[in-house]
Amino acid sequence: MVQAEVNNFLIICLLCFCVSLEIQAQNSIVIRNVNVVDVQNGKIEKGRFVEIKDGVIRTISKKNLQIEADLEIDGTGKYLAPGLVNMYTHVNEDNLILYLANGQTTIKDAPS
Repeated sequence: MVQAEVNNFLIICLLCFCVSLEIQAQNSIVIRNVNVVDVQNGKIEKGRFVEIKDGVIRTISKKNLQIEADLEIDGTGKYLAPGLVNMYTHVNEDNLILYLANGQTTIKDAPS
């Protein structure tokens, strides 16, 4: 069971890495109809349109963006949230998937 969770976690990390390489190769990206997690206000903003240009979020809008983009992503039924970085943790291989499930996309193992 533990090995299956580790394998699933590694597959998710590999997919995230591949997607990030694809996204980095694009100059402009539009994510359509995505639910944006607003961590400052503790709300979910539904049905938003997000424009990313040169790696920077330029626009988050309620209105459909009429923009030509190198990459368009259909965000219907999906969520867009910031990735959290945990710079001090004691990594337990049995619980790797829990980091991602709690929004931690980057972790650094503390010296043990």
